[in-house]
Formats: sequence, C-alpha cells, structure tokens
Amino acid sequence: MGVSAVIGFLGVLGAIFLMNSNTAVMEVGRNLTASLSALSALADASNGLQGLIFFISACCTSIAMKFLKNRCRGNGLPSLQQQTSPSEGPENVEQPIPRRRNQSSSATAAARLCKEALKTLYTTTGSFVQLIPWADDDKMHIMDIYTDLELENTDGKKEKVESYEDILHRKTKKGHPIKRIICKGQPGYGKSTLLDKIAYDWAVGSVQALLKYDLVIVLKMGALQQHSDLVDAIFDQLLDEDTPVNKSNLKSFINSNPDKLLILLDGFDEFLTTDLVETSFGSILKMLNRKVNRECCAVVTTRPSHFHKLVSRSLIERPFTHVTVLGFNEESVQKYVNKFYSENTDEAHELFNTIQSTDVLFELAKSPMLVLLMCLLWRDDSKLPDTLTRLYEKALRYIFRRKCKDWSDNEISQILIQLGKIALEGLLDPQQMLSFQEKAFEGTLLYEALKVGLLTKQRVLKVFDEHNTVQFIHKTLQEFCGAKYLQHLLEADYEKFQKILNEIDRKVTKNPNDFEYLLRFSCGDHPSCTGKILNIFRENVHYALNYYFECQANTLLFEDVVASVFCNSINFIRDMIRFSHSFFWLLKRVADDGSTSYLTSVQELSINDWSLQRYDDELRCGLCEMTKLRGIDLVNTSLTGSSMNVIARSFKHLGNLTRLTLFNNQALSGSLTSWAPHLQLLKNLKTLEIEDCSLDGRDVISLTTACGKMQKLDKCLATDHTRSMHMIRNEYNDTSLSLNRCSLALAGDDLAEMFESVGGRGDIVKVHLTGSGTSTAEVQLWAPKVKTLKQVRALSLSKFKLQGADIKHIAAAVGDMPTLATLTLNDNNSLGGCAEIWAPDLQKLRHVKKLELCKCSLTRQDIPHIVESLSTLPCLRTLDLSGNDLCGCTPSDWSRLNNLKRLLLPPHLSNDFSEIRQFMPNTTVR
Repeated sequence: MGVSAVIGFLGVLGAIFLMNSNTAVMEVGRNLTASLSALSALADASNGLQGLIFFISACCTSIAMKFLKNRCRGNGLPSLQQQTSPSEGPENVEQPIPRRRNQSSSATAAARLCKEALKTLYTTTGSFVQLIPWADDDKMHIMDIYTDLELENTDGKKEKVESYEDILHRKTKKGHPIKRIICKGQPGYGKSTLLDKIAYDWAVGSVQALLKYDLVIVLKMGALQQHSDLVDAIFDQLLDEDTPVNKSNLKSFINSNPDKLLILLDGFDEFLTTDLVETSFGSILKMLNRKVNRECCAVVTTRPSHFHKLVSRSLIERPFTHVTVLGFNEESVQKYVNKFYSENTDEAHELFNTIQSTDVLFELAKSPMLVLLMCLLWRDDSKLPDTLTRLYEKALRYIFRRKCKDWSDNEISQILIQLGKIALEGLLDPQQMLSFQEKAFEGTLLYEALKVGLLTKQRVLKVFDEHNTVQFIHKTLQEFCGAKYLQHLLEADYEKFQKILNEIDRKVTKNPNDFEYLLRFSCGDHPSCTGKILNIFRENVHYALNYYFECQANTLLFEDVVASVFCNSINFIRDMIRFSHSFFWLLKRVADDGSTSYLTSVQELSINDWSLQRYDDELRCGLCEMTKLRGIDLVNTSLTGSSMNVIARSFKHLGNLTRLTLFNNQALSGSLTSWAPHLQLLKNLKTLEIEDCSLDGRDVISLTTACGKMQKLDKCLATDHTRSMHMIRNEYNDTSLSLNRCSLALAGDDLAEMFESVGGRGDIVKVHLTGSGTSTAEVQLWAPKVKTLKQVRALSLSKFKLQGADIKHIAAAVGDMPTLATLTLNDNNSLGGCAEIWAPDLQKLRHVKKLELCKCSLTRQDIPHIVESLSTLPCLRTLDLSGNDLCGCTPSDWSRLNNLKRLLLPPHLSNDFSEIRQFMPNTTVR
C-alpha cells in the first residue's frame, strides 16, 4: 500500500515536467496538499518502513512546492498561496489565455514589460560603474566616467574603428549584415564597460544604430553553462523576482522576432563550461552558432586566450566581425583622468603628468581598469606604484583599510593566502573554475571576503535546487590571490609548490595566455619565486620578459633568460605588444650593467607595430652595445623626429649595419633635415628604406644629400603616396637616382649641397628629378653644381617650372658634362612663347645626343629660334617636341635639322610628316 502511494506520488511529480501547460502546473500544485494528507494518513497506519516512505515523500513534496513557486513566478502566474481556492468559485480564477489565438499580442505585451524593466535597470542601478571591481561602495555614473576606447577591426587589414556603432553596421562582400561580433581584449581593457555603455545608450535612445532593437540583453557568461537557456538567464540575471513578465510569452516573442534582439555576452573566458559538447548546448550557444535565432545580433567579449575556442565550428563561424579592444591611448587617459577629477583640475593635471612621466605607468594606463586604480590610489596619497603587482597590492591595502581598519598587514596577508588556495585550485581545475560553492570557504573566510568586497555571491536556480555561487569580483583578483598562495607554498611546502608549478607547465604548453597573469603576480617582488618560474618557462621567452619585470630584482639575474631574449635575431610583432615595456626595461638594464656580451650577439632587430615614442632612449642605449648588428626593421612604430634624433645618436656605433628599414612612420614628416646627417655614420650600410613616412620635399632633399656621402649604399627607397626617392645600383656598379614629385621651393643652397653630394659618389649615371609643379628655388645657386655629376649620362629636370632665364644656368653646367647624352626638360610650361630668350643657350649643349622638350607649351613662334640653335649641335641625334601645340609649322621649318636621326612631333602634324621627310631624308619623323 505504502509503496503504491509513493509510486503514485512520484508519478504526479513526473507529470509536472511532462506538462507544458500553465494550467496543469497550477492544477498539480492545488492537489499537492491533498497528496501530502493521504501519505500522512498512510504513514500513521503503517510500520517503520512505511514511515520512512512517508519521510521521503514529504521531502519530495517540499522540493516540488519550492519548484512550483519559482515556476509560477517565471510564467507570470500567481503563487500557490495567492491562487483562489475552489470554495471561492470558478468565476474568480484567472483563466489561461488560449496560446494560439492570443500568442502575438501576449508575446508583444511580455516584450514590452521586459523592455521597460531592462531600460529601468540600465538607466538606474545598472548605469553606475563600480570604480574598483571589489569596492562596491565606490561608484560613478557611466556618463561621468566613460571614455571612448580605442578599437581596431582585425578582419583582414587592420584599421581603427571610430566608435562601437561602426561594428554594428558591418556587412559581407555581398551586402549581408554581419550579426556575430567578437570583441577581444586583455583583462581590464574595458570590454565589460563597453557593453554597459551600449546598454545604457539603448535605454536612453541616444544612438541611432540601437533604435531598431526592442530588447538589448546583457548577460554575464561567468554565470552561464553550455546548457543555459536565454530566457532563463534573462530572468535570473536581469529581472526582479516579482516581475510581471510571462516567461513563455517572452520566449515566444524572442523566437518570432530574433532580428529585434541585441544580445551582449560578457566574458566568454569566464564561461563555466570549458569542454563544449554541441549536443548539450542550450539556446544561448545555439544562438551563437546560428542553430536558432540566427537573425539576432550578438556581441561576445573574451580575453585573447579564449578567442580560438570561441571561433570554432561548434560556436561562431564566419562571417563574424572581429574587433580588438586596445584600451586607452594617451588622449583617452587624459580625458578619463579629467572626468574623474572634474572638480579638481589641478589633481587631474598632476596625476596625468605622473602617468606620463614613467614608461611603466604609461604602459599600464592602456587598461581602463588600471587607470581607475591609479585615480583612486592617487586620491588616497598622491603616489603611484610602478608594477602591476605593486598596483594591485596597494589597491587591496587601500580597500582593506576602508573596510577593516583594525586589521594588521599580517592578517590581510593570511586572508589573501587562504583565498588564494581556493583561487588556485579553481584556476588549475580542468574546467578552470571561476565559481565556487559556499562550502569551499572554511570558518569566517567567506564572510570576511564578502565584507571586504573581494568576493561576490550570486543565486543560481537549477530545477529542484536553489543555491548560491561565489566568485571573485574579477578574474585578475582570483589570479592575484592564487599567486599569493603560490608564493606562500614556496616557503611552507616546497614539494607542493613544485608539483603545482609542474602542473601549470603542462597546461601552459597548450595555452600560455591562460596563466600569464597568475605567473606575473607570482613573480612580483619575489626573486626566489621568479627564479623557479623562469627555470620552467624559459622557452616562453616573451612571457618571461613580463615575469622578469614584475620581479624588479636589484641585480641582473637569470642569465640564461637574458641570453635567450637577446639572441642572434630579435623579432617582435603586434601580438607581442604587451611585452614591449618589459623588453625595453630589460634592454636598458642590460646596457647599463655593462654586460655587453649579451647585446653583441644580436645581429637582427625587427620591431613591428609597437610604439617606440616612449622608448627611444632605451633603444638608443641598447643599439650602442649591439655592435655586430647587421639589420634593423622598425615598421609602424610611431617614430617621431625627436625620437629618431635620439635613436640616430647610436649610429656611430653600428659599423656593421648593412640594412635599415623605417616603414609606415607618418610622424617622421619634416624631420629628416635634423637626423639624416647621422645616416652618413653608417659606413657599411647597403640598403636604406624609408617608406610611407609622409616625407616632404625638404626631407627628400636631405635624404638624397646624405645618401650621396654613403659610398657603399646600393639601394635607397623613400616612397609614400605623393612623392618618392629611388637610388639603386645595378650589377654593373651604375647607380640611378630618381626624385619624383618633390617640392623644390627650397633654398637654393640646399639643392646645391644635394647635387654636390650626389656628384661626389662618382657612380651616378642617371638622374631623374621631377618637381611638383611649384616654383623652383634660385636656379643660379644650384645649377652650377649640376656639373659635379661627372659620370651622369642622362639628366631629367621635369616639372621644375623653369623660366626662360633659367636655361642659361642649366645649359652652362651641362656644357661641361662630356658624358651627358640625354637632357630632359619636359613639363616646364613657362618656356613656351619665349624661346627667343633662352633658345640661344641651347648651343652650349655640345655633348647632348637627345633633347626632350615635351609639354612645354611651345608654339609656332618658338620653333625658328629652337631650330636655329640646335642646328649647330654636332652630336644631337634625337629631338622630342611632342605634347606641344605647334599648329602653323611648315615642313620647311625643320629643314635645318638634317643631322637628326629621330624627330618626334605632336600628332596633329602627322599630315606633314611625308613632306618633312623630303627635307630630312635621313630622319625618322613621328
């Protein structure tokens, strides 16, 4: 009898889950009390076994009642206690709405209620930014503190993104909107705040691109698992417990209107499930992989360490927009500090100057979260630490002093170590656990950590079970505490310390990024721990740089690590930018230490996509000791004229350098006059490339002047969108020089120095100079120096805007150049109509074999003067007058040029060619 009753009761419970009808849920709820009474009576009349059965049944009933209470809330139903009893009559019972008939209106109503609730949340409590993640009582409104982040589109060619609105408008090549967006960035770089800002802008209606969305949903992935449902997560994370929103109607709206949704998923790297199984996906992950609701727009943030896990066949496949959150640039830092200290501009100015004054702080300030820490710590005592570890140390002491004033430093350390044991166990877990159950914390540890604000507690509902999960308020804090525990083990239990380190080593092999911050914090001001870590991770040279820097040892330690950094070839690319400060810090330490044996082994140095503006002196010091260096490539490194002036002071020590490349450094514009002379000290340089550096005319002239004094230089290229300079030596040791579209409105003595310098090489055989069409500097000053080009066989001075009076100076110089065979004076329009002034000087061109006067606006009246002078030149064989309007010329006008082999005329004279040939039978006329 008792067994039958229990089986029947469990059958009732099973029915609850098989029924989707709200009415069924309510009906079962009404009958639970009666079931309990029947079981109770049965237990009273039975033996001890039946009593046990009763106990089990009672527990099941209690759990079911609790579940139904939550189920009713989620479906917008009254609780069991609020429902009408049968004695009150059926007219007072809320009738369920027929699903099919009223689905659209009910779904719309649920969406409207949800929209109102979300907007209220995002514009009230949700609009306040927690300044330090673990200081919940220190907040500012998002509009009072938010500063635009530096974003970069990393799909294909890297390009800056002006605002987050741009990433919502991206389309495929065929014009289809891209509705999956990944925002990748280092911890603390503002990814979460960016999503909060998007939500706030939607709530207040301030951004046009967001107006098309009925619902903008911000979810923390740290509270989700792979089977998590979207609507359940909305209720769990965003809506009040007593919300009137009907869950099933909201789900119906979402499924029917996915294009009206913008889903913002924050922190994929904190996702509770690491081993993804596609068959277990709930609606959130199915939405990401487009199995459901493919038309909704989703933005996901993640650390770089988890990017490749997110971009997979089971989750996000192309097309997707990939944006890197670069954090703050210098302008953003200043703007942020000014906002924080809006009522105290003096403090803001002093803090910003302090951040700028040291490379360490400036590098850390790329992280908005660390700028927040700096602002708060500066507010405390107007001082800032100089490493990541020290910044966190000081921030935590600051928090503890505010919350627990009577605690000693030792008590604080013990709390951090105890928390660190749990933190480290979570980080080492195969799932990399970031959420913990309350029972993991012994004694008063949980209470104390919650009181201080290092931990946060969150309610989690799972069918029959409701419990609290505990998380560190930010993952970097979990890593910091884990590091404190690891340092403690080095002294307290070395065997366990080594075992953990070996375990980390095995995991790091798969993904070094997962443990970067844990290991950085572990090395912080702890040379012993740093030595053990570097001994294991020496092969990860770039990560070792940050570990070494955090250690801040007073002497140069770990020589094998130093030797692996400064090896034969050093190559840094954009993805390694977070190691830049540590590299230059160590470079300066090694150079100052006098341990030149490390640096003299370096033969190649390549730095791509790093900003060198703040490290010019460190680089100069290092280069001075790299005496065997053969090649330097500085590509897109934000070099300025002032930084190059500093770096160039090392050139005198680089006697073995054969290649120097400076590419895409736009800020070098207008600066070569000051540092180009240092290039002459590179005695063995063979290749020099300065491309896409926005050089102006004076830069090109200065560079050409320097190259003229570099006898071993085989190739020099300086190009950008408007002008170029090429100097190339061929296999026959003949060198050609070409300057294109160079502004020549310079001092005449600058051009004179250039010609004299180039002439001094002795191997220049072709010189092609093209001006920009502006007026040329004093020709009488530089023209005489042209004759120093003793070996030149071809000279072109096109688009120089030469005047008639200038020809006499040029002709006088060319007349003294016996090797010159070709003279080109094309595109000098001012020569037209005044040949009677300058044509007589052409008689000095006694060695010239080919003369080009194309597009010089010559007229019929100019031809007799030109022909008369050229008829006296014994060596002239080719004359090119194409591109001039010579209407009116007669065939006989050319008869005196019977020594020519070729005469090139404008096409409109083609009808006269046969007659001209009668006068000039030995000349080819075209």
